[in-house]
Formats: sequence, structure tokens, C-alpha cells
Amino acid sequence: MKGHTMGCQQDHPDHQTCTECEFDPFVRNHFFTGKMMGAGEFITESRYQAEKMRHHNLRLHGWGVVCGLRVRQHPSPDCRSRYVLVDPGSALDCCGHEILVTRQEILDVGQHPLVKQKTADGLLHALQVALCYRECPTEEVPVLYDECGCDDTQCAPNRILESFSYDVLVDPPLSFDFGAGATLGAFVLSDLHGVTGPMRASAAGKVALIDPGNARQAWVLDPAHRSLLGLDLPAPARALAMAPDGVRFFVVTDPVAPGTLCEVHVYLTADGAEVAPLVAGTVRTLPGTTANSTFAAAASSAAARRLLVLDRGAGRLYLWAEDATAGIQDAAGAAPIAVAVGGQSFSATGDGAFAFAIGAGGVVQVIDCAAGTVAPLAGLPASAKPNALAPFVRGADAMLAVASGDEHRVYLVDRGAATLAATLDLAHPPVFLHASSGAAPWLTVYEEEAGHAHVQSAALATLPPLVSAPRRAGSGPRRIVLVQADGQASLLDPAQLAQGDCASLLCRQIDDCGGCDTPDCVVLATLANYLPPMQMLDLPAQDDDRAKQITRIDNRRGRRVLASTATLQAWLECLQLKNAPGRDGTNGTNGTNGTDGRPGRDGVDGLGLDANLPKIIDIGWVHGGMVSLQALDTLYTGIKDLDDARRRIAQGADPRGGVPLFTLYFNRAVTTNPRWWRQIFNLRVEAPLALPIGAPAPQNNQRPWLSPGFYWPLDFKLYGDIAEVPGPLTTPHTNEQAACAVSFILRREFFVLDNNKRGYGYMYLLLAGLLARVANQTHQLPEEQQVEQPQLCIEFKSAFVGVTDAAGRILQTGVVDGDNIGGRVGLNEARGGPILGGLNPSGNLTQGGTFESWITVGASDRLGEADLTHGLRAFGGAPMAQGFMAAGAAMPPSANLVSAEQLGAVPGIQAALAKRLLAERARAPFAGVEDLRQRLKLDERELTLLTDRLLII
Repeated sequence: MKGHTMGCQQDHPDHQTCTECEFDPFVRNHFFTGKMMGAGEFITESRYQAEKMRHHNLRLHGWGVVCGLRVRQHPSPDCRSRYVLVDPGSALDCCGHEILVTRQEILDVGQHPLVKQKTADGLLHALQVALCYRECPTEEVPVLYDECGCDDTQCAPNRILESFSYDVLVDPPLSFDFGAGATLGAFVLSDLHGVTGPMRASAAGKVALIDPGNARQAWVLDPAHRSLLGLDLPAPARALAMAPDGVRFFVVTDPVAPGTLCEVHVYLTADGAEVAPLVAGTVRTLPGTTANSTFAAAASSAAARRLLVLDRGAGRLYLWAEDATAGIQDAAGAAPIAVAVGGQSFSATGDGAFAFAIGAGGVVQVIDCAAGTVAPLAGLPASAKPNALAPFVRGADAMLAVASGDEHRVYLVDRGAATLAATLDLAHPPVFLHASSGAAPWLTVYEEEAGHAHVQSAALATLPPLVSAPRRAGSGPRRIVLVQADGQASLLDPAQLAQGDCASLLCRQIDDCGGCDTPDCVVLATLANYLPPMQMLDLPAQDDDRAKQITRIDNRRGRRVLASTATLQAWLECLQLKNAPGRDGTNGTNGTNGTDGRPGRDGVDGLGLDANLPKIIDIGWVHGGMVSLQALDTLYTGIKDLDDARRRIAQGADPRGGVPLFTLYFNRAVTTNPRWWRQIFNLRVEAPLALPIGAPAPQNNQRPWLSPGFYWPLDFKLYGDIAEVPGPLTTPHTNEQAACAVSFILRREFFVLDNNKRGYGYMYLLLAGLLARVANQTHQLPEEQQVEQPQLCIEFKSAFVGVTDAAGRILQTGVVDGDNIGGRVGLNEARGGPILGGLNPSGNLTQGGTFESWITVGASDRLGEADLTHGLRAFGGAPMAQGFMAAGAAMPPSANLVSAEQLGAVPGIQAALAKRLLAERARAPFAGVEDLRQRLKLDERELTLLTDRLLII
């Protein structure tokens, strides 16, 4: 056995080839007799087989440790502070590469460079032993064109060895593999509601919390069984607490119509069923509260104080006594306890004897719940700036952890002795605290700084405590961080858990194929709370491990296990045969009917009419209005990029160029799959066609231009870029605060090309507008019958946009209600009626709908022959003659339709040129200007002559 760290194993050079992770379309050789076979063909064949196998591995089996690869303590006690053993085994990495270890290996953990560099700071560290796929060139041989033997440039590896290397990760970011450790609670983060912070778990490891992406959805997480129970609430949640026995949990919600007071609801943890009050028709309410009240809640084991609810704004603490059937009584105790208004970080001891809150000026209030008195906490330094609290018991001592965010510290106060027991210095400002109790308690701290989250833990068995190094804890405004035993933590993605029955696990394949974008290592084992020179020993752990300088090798934490087919078969057979139910017995006789039960409460509102759906509250243009083509040109050619567009929208009125016109403003933060935007947000041009088809005028024998009764036969749908802009934003017409905006940004090439010539889109709008004006000038009709200028039609499919949950899925109750009823969105007037969300919002109380609007694009009278000339040339046609716009002259004849007689009447076209044109056209119609030039062999003068007098379309 050999000791290894990084690099190719099995005694091969540490020269690695690049490994791939993404999949490209499969390409294989086409063999035929006489085919020349070189290195490229053999590489293609080898790569085809390897990629097919990699794809099969990852997409049909997944990734992780398949078998073996157990990390063990070294057999020699003298080596256990430095080395571990890794058994033979197999694994698949997250790219589908097979990793095969054929012999037991020795890994030098203690002398690994990162371990030596990062663990000499006196902090506890998390180490993870990882196995990585490597491709190693081997067996150098001379290349064929060299006869002088091998050197640095004249040899090449004969084979590629699929090998591996080991690594040791030091304090890696928290992962989503939460192992089999006991769950003590969770930190919840949300930008949509205030039910955040530490949530305690039941003794069985279940955690009740509010969905970070939906205040009307409660979850009961069971990490040990990989399951999640979801239930709808009758109104958005304001606070939550779980009973210590884990049988029930309590939710404080907004008032439920027609009520006006905030309510308390009780639910069973096992199935999510709501527990009715003792008296039928009673509603548990909080006196004097409104939908604007803010709360915190805690639960205790005391029968007289089963539920504690703090009304922060009013400074009142309500205590609910226990009821064996309903969980709590129908009403709180007679008189609430008066506390300081605005109490923060509310918490209570497990027995409910004391509660704690941070009052005005940062004073920590100690609330004696039995006596109903409030006093300041003694023993806390005057320099402390409290922002989070966590009570716990250490041995026989009643303690309180007090976070001081500005100081990057946590103070441990002995409440019985009224003294400061210890001070913990942290790497980042603490935000939330979670503490366990016992002889060897742990404190887990959630920290945030500069938009980055970290978790640190402290072992409180001895004072001063041992503190762990910080570990990254994910990103984004909505997160769940599980707090686990022995100071461990992990991230939780609700999509990891089965909701309801296990069939939901199968549906995940619709959303994602799994895998990863870049090659990654497979974690084999975790060594938690490592401090050199600790001995690295096998489990089970002992209470005195830390005192004896021992860390344990945990082969479950961090390890992703990939079950083989044989294991799955044995598993299914076990499930089938173990505790198999017996045969159904015969039905018994029916019993007598019982007495009618009490009427239940009204159910939760369905998904029908909903006045609170997200809305479009303003638009950047005026519905049915007009904008000049020149204004569009100036605006969108002046936008440098999408960041410039977002800046303009965020700043509102911008004297340097203006705000992008085609912008929708929303009252809530909404989004969708980024790949869907161009199918959701559409702009298209509708332009009536005008042709010289009227009766010739007697005075000049010229035909007036009329509409033939249909639009230009082009499906002119615009292709642009979509800019999402977060709020708050000020709307342009209604002067409201928008939570976000979405804008369709026309591309610069629509208006101008790199050669400074006008773009095709610009010329299409210009031509359509000018021809409409010609028609209206040459044939006087009533205004309602005149040919309209081109219009830009805006369409936004609201059904695919909305508020999303933590997994990025659009909530049913968060879909945009987007119908532009009456074309009134954008008017500075109150809509009234049942619609909520803004002054004059979109919607008809239902999810989805298509927002439609339009705006007319007008071409300036100052645009004339020059622009029209270039436009017709750009589309393969001829320009109008000088003065055509003012005179209303007839459209030139088409080269593919003109008769010999008509061609002879066209000024400037000689008979010889006309004859050549008619002869070539008889062979095939002209496809365009270039086709005309090549087939007639025209010089520049002749080409200009023909394109000036004929339409080449």
C-alpha cells in the first residue's frame, strides 16, 4: 500500500488530460470498404463508445459511491493522526465517469497541503475525503515519423489510463447531502414573509416551517424519512412554533375574511389536519391586532404556557394554556404580559418559565412568564449590540446566548449567576442562533456578510468553547439550513423530499436530468470537528472523544450512495416480504349510527377568483397612442447593452436617452424560466398594404393608391432581448412603486446596420408608413376609411409568469393576472372594484390571460425620397422617382410581370436591353437584384437604370 494525495494513482505520471462533463450529440463512424482510417477515425469510435457509456451511467443510474470505498482508521495507533485507509470499490462521478479502485490505499490526511495550511488556527474544521476521476496518459512510445527514439517532442502516450486521485476538502461549503445525523432544527430565510430564523425540531427530527416562497403554505419536513408534508393555510402566516412533543404545531396568520383580527391555527404534524377549537364556530384570535401586526411565537412543555405569542407592535405577550384534545384553549390567558414595543428575536425556555426579547435600545428583556414581570438581562457587557437570542441549559446552568452582530460576537450569559460566562469571536456578523441543551451542548450560528451566508458552531461542553471554522451556506434570499447534532449543518432543497406519496419522486425527472456542469469529486467520508493532531478513528463516537483528541470517520455524512441493481432488487424484496399484510377478513356487521359531530369551519378558499394575484400596474407606452419612428430609432440605437437598459428603467426619466418604451411594471416580484421569455413577450408589426390600383386620374392618367383589402403579406414578428429589472421602481404614468419590471429591448440592428445603412426593420416600418401616407394623399377618404400607419402590437402571455417557490416553480397563487381589461392599464386613474394590487392594474381575478396592447408608428413627413429609395433597394426593389412622394406617382412595373409593350414605354430602357430582359425572364423569373445583374450581365449604369424603373420582387 502507498500513501497518496492528489494526482494519477497506481504509479502513473501526474499528467492529466481534460475530462468532459457535458454531452454533445453522439457521432459514430460510418464504415465502408476502402475507407481511409486515421487517428481521427479511431478517436471518434473510442469517444462514441465512451460517451454512450457515460450517458448511460449518469442518466439511467445517477452518480455516487456504488460499492466499497469505506474509509477506515489506520491499523497502527502511531499512524492514526496522519493516515487513513480507503478500501477498494467503485463509484460514478457526477459526469458519469466510472472510478475503479482495485486495491486498498493509504491516504495521508495529516500532511495534505490544505490540511496543514488551514487547520493550524485553533478552530474546529470539517474534513472530507474525496475521490476524483482522472485520465492519465501512459506508456510513452515513439511517433511513427521519428526514427531517432523518444524525447520531449518525439514521443506520445500509447494509452490513456482511466485512473483516480484522492483529495481532502477542508471546510467545504454546506452540501445538500444531510446524511443520517439527527436534525435539531432549521434556519429559514425568505424575502416574501417574516416567518424566518431558527425553527426547532421535534424529538423525532421533524421541522415545521413556512414555505420560503409562499406565506400561505406550511411544510412539515422529515429529513430522516426524506419526506415533506405540505398544507395550505387560510391566510398568510405571521409566526409559527412547534410543540416540544412534536404532535402539533401552531401558526399565527393574517385575519381570515370576514374577520379582522389575526388568528391562531393548530395543525397535526402527522397528517397536516387542522385541529378544531373546543367550541364549534369559535375562532382563536389575538385581540387588538390587524393585518399589519407582526408576531413571534414559541411553544413550551408547560401546561399553563403551551403557546406563547408576542405581538411586537403592541408589546403584548399572550399565553395559551394546553388542552389535551385541541392542543390549546380557545383563547389566551386573561391578561397579556406587557413588554417593550418592537421586541426582536423572541425565544423561550423549553419549560416556558422564561421568555426573552430584545427591546428598544438593544436591551435584552427577561420575561418571567409565571410572575408576569419583565427585567433587563444582567451580565451582558455594555458594548453588546444584541440582535439574536437563544436560551439553553448547560449541565445544571441556565444560559442565554446573545448575538452581537456589529461586533461579530456571541456572548454566553449565565442567567443564574448573572455573569458573562464566555465570549465567542466569529468570522462574520451573526444573524440567527440555535442552541441545544445537555451536558455537552452546541451552539450553531447563521451569519451573513456582503450577501454571503456562513455557518459556524461552538462546542459548549467546556469554557471557553471550541469554535468551528466558517462554512459557506448557500446563496439567494430563500433558503433552508438544517441544524444537526454535533455542530453539523447542511442545506435542504425541498425537491429532495417526497411530497405526499413517493410517486412525486418520479416526477422530478421531468424537471432535471441531474449531473453537473463540471467534473467533481465524490465524497467518501467526513471527519467533523477536526483539530490537529487528532486521532482519526472509526465510529461509534464516545462522549470523551474531544477530551481524548479523537475525531471519527463518518462514511455516511457527505457520501452519496448509488444503489446497484442487485441492492435495489434486495430492497424491493425486503419491502414486499417484510411485514406483509394478511388476507382480508370477512366484513363485520354494521354498527349503530353515532351522534352528529359539530359543524366544521369553512374550508380554505379555492383557486377561483383571487383579487390578490400579481398584476401589471403600468406600461412604458400609451395604449393606442403614437410614437414616431425617429423617436424609436433614437431611443433603441442609443441603448448600449442590457445593463444600460436596466439602468435606464431603474432610474426612470433619463435625459441621456430615455427609458425603454416596451416595459411592463408589476406589483410583485415575478419571473419565469429565462428560456421562455421570447415566447411569452412578443412584438409584431401589422401594416395595411397600399397599391396603385385605383381608376386613372383624367388630368395625369396616374392611378391613385388604395388598400387592396389586406395587410402586408409578411409575418413580421420582432426578435429582441428581454431585460428583467428588480424593484423598487417608480412607474411612469401612475407614479406607483413597482416590485419589478420586464422590458422588450429592440436590437440596434433593427434600425441600423454595421455599414451605417438603415436596418431592414426600420425600412419596413418606413415603407409601410410612407405608402399609407401616399394612399391617403392620392385618394381622399373619410378619416375612418383611410389607410392606417403601421402598428406595433404587444402581446404578453401572463399564464407563464409569476411568483416562484424555492425550487423556481411558479406558484398557482402567484400567476400573473394579466388581461388588459378595456385597454386601461397605464391610465392614471383608479380602477375600483374588487381588483387589488395597484391604482389601475390589469386582471379579471383569475390566473393568466394575455395582456394585449398596440401603438402606432408614424413616419415623419421630412423623410422622403432618400429613405424610401434605400428601403426599396434593401428589399430588392426600385426607388420612387424624384418628387414621387409629393406627386403620388404610380408604382413602377415589376420586372417579372411587365409586358413588352409596357417595357418599351419605360423611359431610358433601350430595345436591346429590354429584349435581353424578356429573353432571360422567359427562362425563369428573376429571384432578386443580384440574380438580375448576373443573368443580364449588367454594368453599374444599366443596373441603376433598371432598379430605378422596375420593381425586382
